[in-house]
Amino acid sequence: MGSNDGILTVVGVLFSTAAATTDNFLILIAGFADLLACAFSMAAGEYASVSAQRETERAVVGSEQANINQDKNYSINIIKKSYIDKGVSEDTATKIAKELIAKKNWVRSFMQNIR
Repeated sequence: MGSNDGILTVVGVLFSTAAATTDNFLILIAGFADLLACAFSMAAGEYASVSAQRETERAVVGSEQANINQDKNYSINIIKKSYIDKGVSEDTATKIAKELIAKKNWVRSFMQNIR
């Protein structure tokens, strides 16, 4: 979608410049100027979008980390609730959550040891 807009903009500038003058050099300069403007505009828009997404993700991770720091069973409770919502009994959900957390911690420890 964005590339189509850029193409149409450049073509529009070329046609409007060609309608105003027959000087090929001016038409070429107008086309290159518009091409650069479109490229910078798209790059700035993409940068803003990616930056906003990164900041949002950092905020969510920070919030989750704060919850984990406040309650050592936070992760277990979240996993347990997820399984209870799916119809698993509370005891079974607790066992599943503890086993998943233990496996995650084992994998994290293993990965740190091989670095």
